[in-house]
Amino acid sequence: MTTWDVGVVGAGPAGSAIAALLARRGYRVVILDRFHFPRRKACAEYCSPGVEDVLRRLGVWPGIASKVHRLAGMNVCIDGRPVLPIRYGESQERLAFTMPRTELDEVLVRHAAKLGATLIEGVQVKQVDRQDGVWRIGGERSSGGRQVWTSRILIGADGLHSTVTRLLGIYVRETWPRRIGLIAHYRGRSGPSDVGEMHVGPGCYCGLAPLPDGMLNVGLVASIKPGRRRPAPEVFVDALRRLPVARARLQGLTMSGRLRGTGPMSRRVAPVAGPDYVLVGDAAGFLDPFTGEGIFRALRGAELAADDVDRAFATRNGVLDSDAHILARRGEFAAKERLTWLIQMALASPDAFRRLCRNLSRCPDSAGLMGNVLGDLAPASGLLRPAHVVATLRG
Repeated sequence: MTTWDVGVVGAGPAGSAIAALLARRGYRVVILDRFHFPRRKACAEYCSPGVEDVLRRLGVWPGIASKVHRLAGMNVCIDGRPVLPIRYGESQERLAFTMPRTELDEVLVRHAAKLGATLIEGVQVKQVDRQDGVWRIGGERSSGGRQVWTSRILIGADGLHSTVTRLLGIYVRETWPRRIGLIAHYRGRSGPSDVGEMHVGPGCYCGLAPLPDGMLNVGLVASIKPGRRRPAPEVFVDALRRLPVARARLQGLTMSGRLRGTGPMSRRVAPVAGPDYVLVGDAAGFLDPFTGEGIFRALRGAELAADDVDRAFATRNGVLDSDAHILARRGEFAAKERLTWLIQMALASPDAFRRLCRNLSRCPDSAGLMGNVLGDLAPASGLLRPAHVVATLRG
């Protein structure tokens, strides 16, 4: 039986990126995923300028640059009126982009395979345990039969409801805010095609992101009550009633495919790394995506993890310095997480959120920095400095 250097469970952006980075450095990598690619995924499909930078480092951007839909930014709207335009870049304008996840994920996973990673599709992982210094990853193949793969280091990249975290017994906690996310594609577009829109209403918000080929991604997030289960279409229709302008944008358009959902929209996981494993992407934790950093966080987290796995083999005989990795993730993402929590607190009160947007619009420096932070072009720590906080609160 072949023992791989690295076994990656999950071939989404995080799993495919770390597999590509490690395969490029000469490591033997196997990727297991329960689906066959291309596959659909519930996602807002809005990518910040920072995502482009990571895709360039991965080497896939030249092949997809002509296939994406470019956007100048995102207009935040309350009661249907734009109250805060989010734009990116300082001396030079930077653009966001959209691309269907069916295509983006396919590009990333095939890139990993091209660099030497072995991709095995249609595997439902059922077993993860460590014996004699080697991970045993057991799974059932969609073609029939059970198989076990072994690796020295394990990467858990299998998403929000990670099987790896469950099998390892890693602490997972669902936290406030309690929300569900719903994604629909509509054929045809209504409204501007050069920017996205984020419509905020009581207990919900809805993102409209123009896609290539005239499609529109509609990403709706709505609060849910503990213990109450409602059909997704009912939640979708009810929330749109509270967002009349967003609903009007969909008049005359046709839903393409079925409504897809995801949740919970807030999940904390600890620890995200140990001496012989790393979690990346949504498997390492997830927070309500109003600020839209999901794909960037997955790709950038994969870069950090790949560097630490490389160091583990180069200097520590394959033993990961998990404390150093956790500190590196904290240094990369902690400030953005604090900012995201502050925004979530404001979203809980329409008046507070309206005041926040109004004050930002009156403070060009803070608004510009906010755009660069949300665009993953600048660290959030600068926006949390007292001067910016005071200016934002006072207006």
